[in-house]
Amino acid sequence: MIKKLFAFAAVLCLTSCATIFNGKEYKMKVFSYDANMKAEINDSVYSLPAYVKVKRSKEDLKVTLITDSIRKDFTVKASPNRELIYGNFLFSIGYPGAFAIDMTSPKRFYYGRKLRLDKDATDSIIEPPILRSWNDFLEKKYTIPKGTWALTVSVPYANHFHQQPRNEGKKNRVGFFGIALGLEYYYKNDRFVKISAAAPIDFDLPFPAPLDKFDSYETMRASSFSLTNNHKFNRLSFGYGLNYTIHTWQVVNSDWEFPSNDEEPRKKQSHSFGLTTNTYLQFSDHWSVGLVYSPTFYNTFPKSGFSYQHVISLDVLYRLPFGF
Repeated sequence: MIKKLFAFAAVLCLTSCATIFNGKEYKMKVFSYDANMKAEINDSVYSLPAYVKVKRSKEDLKVTLITDSIRKDFTVKASPNRELIYGNFLFSIGYPGAFAIDMTSPKRFYYGRKLRLDKDATDSIIEPPILRSWNDFLEKKYTIPKGTWALTVSVPYANHFHQQPRNEGKKNRVGFFGIALGLEYYYKNDRFVKISAAAPIDFDLPFPAPLDKFDSYETMRASSFSLTNNHKFNRLSFGYGLNYTIHTWQVVNSDWEFPSNDEEPRKKQSHSFGLTTNTYLQFSDHWSVGLVYSPTFYNTFPKSGFSYQHVISLDVLYRLPFGF
């Protein structure tokens, strides 16, 4: 039941927050602390204060403040709205489809809920508060000096496994938790190489808890070793490289006895080579959250040949720099 609820939540994320919850238009309060002010917006003139219906758009909004003696022009910058940032952005690493949907929709924009116009303002460009905060957030740099080493410990929190165990067909499974260790070396301030070992598993619950299982059940896990080259852009980093992965698929049935109509317990492994890509968003000096995609294409055991398998993990990472 819990896994179904988690899957349902994932679907909601995939359908995108801004697209669902925002209309094409919304009401914005326009006001001024100066008396007897009017504002011209989209060829209509309003006595302030007023609630003005504006259309969401990627284009900036032109506003003119009108008094008996002056006309002062302002440009209100189009801003990503709260639904896009808080509802989607943090999930976009794990659910990139949701962010992609919103990034094609004008519903992702707004000009703020309140707009204050000042006849004595020296700046004609107005940025909604969330846009200023968003720009400050993205522009924050976590610079690590060239020559620095860093140890990383992470939890592959949510994992999707696709495996093709020999003579068993294609298998897919979603589960939680695991452990990963890595060592990074920064050969430039914004570039580093990383060697890592990861062991994602398919625990049924998204939180640690005792869990009893009855009858037979399938389980999947993987042990992988990867080498990646990584580029850092302020809070964001992107890496690419190679991996060697041991995929394990198993049927567990502790009550099975021969002969029996129940599914026979068995375990199958494959050793494979493939690629690894990762994208991380850094939230503090030490903490990052990212998506790691590790497909494999060529098996070396138990039989050589091409076979596509993968592990996709939503990874929560802690970084500890040293040696600088």
